[in-house]
Amino acid sequence: MWLRFLVFVLCGLTFVATKTSCSTPQKRRFLLRITETNVSMRPTAGPNTVLNCLVVAQDGRTHLELRRQEFFNGRATLVTYEGILNARELDALRHILDAATVRSLPSFFEPTIPMAVDSFHVVTGKVSREGSLQQIGYFQWQGQGPKNAASAQHNWSQSAAAMKPLVTWFRSLKAMYPWKRVSNAKSGVCGES
Repeated sequence: MWLRFLVFVLCGLTFVATKTSCSTPQKRRFLLRITETNVSMRPTAGPNTVLNCLVVAQDGRTHLELRRQEFFNGRATLVTYEGILNARELDALRHILDAATVRSLPSFFEPTIPMAVDSFHVVTGKVSREGSLQQIGYFQWQGQGPKNAASAQHNWSQSAAAMKPLVTWFRSLKAMYPWKRVSNAKSGVCGES
């Protein structure tokens, strides 16, 4: 019982750490900052915690961080990449971000922690708008969910549907783009120094 409680507390702390990993503002203005996090509280064949973070600057420069952690033994890895989107790729991203369904999304409402989940998946994004910053995202889980109000859960469901094109774009860019691996010294771009 105590071990399960400790694991849930650690899960909550991991979520807080990963949730904020792309939230520190940078001096260089960005167009998009997006994170996708998957955490499993059960033994898995791969990492228990996966965090992918992408920052896209207004001029198309990109910074990608891939974190993997074996939650039960604490070992984590970080691999960092950079690239530059061409004008067509940048226009495609702007088209996704400017869709009415994305522009009208409610602000991301964080889940209440600690929570007794078996696994969770969270996607958060910050989009630079004219003079403001739009914070979007959703939270999905398996097991007993967070104690948030039904309205937060409804917003997460709506956001997941509206953000699907953005998440698909992010995953395909991460998988197929000609990335250049760089030193992890620049990992502060995603919010961790």
